[in-house]
Amino acid sequence: MELISGAGKIDRHVAEVDDLLRDWRDKEKDFGQLYLDHKPATPGDQLLVEDLAATMLVNSRVAASAATSVYRLDATIDLRSLPDKALEETTDEERQLVADSSAR
Repeated sequence: MELISGAGKIDRHVAEVDDLLRDWRDKEKDFGQLYLDHKPATPGDQLLVEDLAATMLVNSRVAASAATSVYRLDATIDLRSLPDKALEETTDEERQLVADSSAR
């Protein structure tokens, strides 16, 4: 099974993703858990370019344009207006609010 992410902009192809996911818990157990346990040092009601750091450290591709957008728009995005729960627990209306906020 192949995973393709990037929304047609900077596509990243990961072959045999099912095998990688099975092996992840053993090979990257401590590292992955550190990422999941990370608590940001930035304010919880603002989006700052520093918030991208943890993701970038886990071999993620963050395009310069995305980081620039966060830097330019951080003061205009009010995170307090977003639902305070996991995305999979949100309603359709709440997901639309998240989409509208992130599509600036």
